[in-house]
Amino acid sequence: MKINLDVEYAWRFGNAWTADARMQAFMERWTHIGGLIPAERRPASWGLDPRLGDDVELARKVNSKVFSWELAERLGVGLNGSCLVHSLDEIRELDHNHAWLIKHPLGVSGRERVSMIGGEPAQAAQWKWLEDALREGPLVAEPKVEIEEEWSVHFAIGSDVEYLGSVGLLTDSHGQHRGHRLDIEAPKAAVELSLKVAEELKEVGWKGPVSVDGFHGKIGQTSVFRPLSEINARVTFGRLAVELKRWVPTGNVIWWHPSASRIRQESIVFESLEQISPASGPGFWRLPEEVDPAGRTQTLLVNEGSLGI
Repeated sequence: MKINLDVEYAWRFGNAWTADARMQAFMERWTHIGGLIPAERRPASWGLDPRLGDDVELARKVNSKVFSWELAERLGVGLNGSCLVHSLDEIRELDHNHAWLIKHPLGVSGRERVSMIGGEPAQAAQWKWLEDALREGPLVAEPKVEIEEEWSVHFAIGSDVEYLGSVGLLTDSHGQHRGHRLDIEAPKAAVELSLKVAEELKEVGWKGPVSVDGFHGKIGQTSVFRPLSEINARVTFGRLAVELKRWVPTGNVIWWHPSASRIRQESIVFESLEQISPASGPGFWRLPEEVDPAGRTQTLLVNEGSLGI
């Protein structure tokens, strides 16, 4: 499976998009990880890609946050107060009593978004980013939620919609992906809503992997249940985490993607870690050798309680 983790940028900018050296090095570390998915289910690439000759018009549509926002509104599960913004004036008119996130439709893992507090972005230069992004179309504006628990629900869409499972998500304060709770299942109501979403994607002609993200959280003192925050019609790390469950022992196990600073802080040497197996005891381990030779992904499996995350 080709690991094209920059595929959202290819959807956005076309087949001329080239990842920078840092992203290319990052993708190289993940070369073998697709082996977690059984061969008979494994897609040819992380996501449909114009650089591979794929027709990506539908992929661009169903992965857009505008599409998921409109679908959430139609299904009656939209985030109260969220909206589409079409101009800088509309952004300036957002309620200054709330903190806001302004998201590009094809951003991922905390990228391509701006935080607004008191009607101003965190950095003045971000007004230019907003202006440029609006030239591509509307952006999604959301009141900022303090997320307490987050999950992803996974399907394979072919002639039918097949439910594959769910996992808990770990993100940092910037919305960047930091791993998965393998012992967490999405709430029943979220799974049922996600199935409706998958059926909607099937109706518009999508075939392939799909994940639906959701969360519990708070805006001030108001509780928020959001079963549809984002649709990812591609392979995701959550999809890989569903497969990784086959390898882990019983218990509260986290697939942790630590930051470089945390790796240095904990003095983690991935090559020296024991491989995970169903018989593994408390502690932390690297992934199976065939999908992560010598721990090149710089991720590990942690028994919750062995390390504070």
